[in-house]
Amino acid sequence: KKNLIFELMITNPGNPVPLRKKQKILLKAVELFAQKGDMNTLTSEIVQRARVAEGTIFRHYKTKEKLLLAILVPIVQNALP
Repeated sequence: KKNLIFELMITNPGNPVPLRKKQKILLKAVELFAQKGDMNTLTSEIVQRARVAEGTIFRHYKTKEKLLLAILVPIVQNALP
């Protein structure tokens, strides 16, 4: 099973294969969290950049905090043996 970090790294704009909605949300969330911080990022901004419906983010992650954890947990797990 591929981990999140690997999936994020292999994704590129020139890839002709459409990104899954969940991947789009993760990628745009990472970008916005890095730019603005998690507290200053609205879910509406994430879904606007990911070009998905706002309900999609909540179907996959339920809350912005769970979305942040979906990004951070794999990073921490790979960093710490």
